Amino acid sequence: MCDRVEPFPVPETGTREILEGLATGAAGLVPVFGPIASALVAQLFSQQASARQQVWLDQLTDVVNAIIGQVADLEAADLLSQPDFHDAVARTAQIALSTSLDEKHRALKNALFHVGTESARDLDRDQRAVFLTLVETLTPSHVDLLKFLRSPEAALPEADAKTVREGWDEGSVWELVRGFRPQWTDERRTQFRFLITDLEAKQLLKPVNLDSSVRGRYLFESLTTEFGSQFLDFIEGPFTSTENPSTPHPFVKPGSAG
Repeated sequence: MCDRVEPFPVPETGTREILEGLATGAAGLVPVFGPIASALVAQLFSQQASARQQVWLDQLTDVVNAIIGQVADLEAADLLSQPDFHDAVARTAQIALSTSLDEKHRALKNALFHVGTESARDLDRDQRAVFLTLVETLTPSHVDLLKFLRSPEAALPEADAKTVREGWDEGSVWELVRGFRPQWTDERRTQFRFLITDLEAKQLLKPVNLDSSVRGRYLFESLTTEFGSQFLDFIEGPFTSTENPSTPHPFVKPGSAG
């Protein structure tokens, strides 16, 4: 195992400076303000941009350390000189510096980890580029729903999963999702339908009939396409939420909320 990359600055190796240069150059973050914009606005925007850059550089260093800890005899400088990884760092910097959402930052870190460890070797450059664009454009609600519909049973406490699987004579996807996410009330059905339609249009979900009733055990069949599963595999990995993502969400029986 090679030595870890220390937090910024790292004058001995220059690794952090390389990361900073990639992130800064890729982002093109501070725009040219027009004549009506004040110097104060420009200064405040620049400060916020610098703060975001520092956060991402810290996270990027974590990714590099995780990769060189995983791949035998790999040095940080060698990793950063690899064209595929360099391209991925540049693209993820653009996305990371445009958002403060932790969910997206975790997805980007996991994507970089897969590129750096070559665990995404089955994906060509086009697929990786498309998946990174999806990280940029999809909302956390999109991804949360996609994960749930990939494996509904895994999202439920064991006892509730058994109830649905064995005790429901019939039920619908809409009822199951409402049980998983009680905030999806009938009043928000239009918004929910938009998410479903958008995921279908991006070829991440199979066609979903929200109201078609089936026996409970059939509700646990995966609704993601192969493309959708590949995307989720790409953005899931060692970097997870501090909220213990393995803990299932509490299940509320349809009709008891909303």
